[in-house]
Amino acid sequence: TDNDLLKEVNVQRALRELRSGDVCFLWLAIPCSSWSRARRKDGRGPGPLRDDGVSLWGFDHLEGKDLAKVQEANRLVKNSCRIIREAITLFIPWVVENPKTSRLWLIPQMQRFIRQGAFQNEVHFCQVGEKWRKATFLLAWNLS
Repeated sequence: TDNDLLKEVNVQRALRELRSGDVCFLWLAIPCSSWSRARRKDGRGPGPLRDDGVSLWGFDHLEGKDLAKVQEANRLVKNSCRIIREAITLFIPWVVENPKTSRLWLIPQMQRFIRQGAFQNEVHFCQVGEKWRKATFLLAWNLS
């Protein structure tokens, strides 16, 4: 099944599946590429696509592939948030996974979910057998 949440048809299908009563848990692992702090203004690689403030949704000067990457990531996050809101309405537990340092945690929608009772758990890849640590947050709601 095609699960690409950039496609509206798949978002609508996901919403229908949530409403069907057949879904008991939702896990969203949103790609962190454009939300990452790994892109720095240090001259050793590509510069950042966002900041923590006014340009959280992307810098105004972006062009070409960088602009497309940010627009796609923004659309994916907004679609994911639509699905999460529906899960909350239906009392379906959910988790969103992203690196601890991801700028995703700063967007108003994620902050709103936290105010609504979602909580962050920090996990590390080494806890599941990987050779590196990579601190990751799992934002979870209605897990009891």
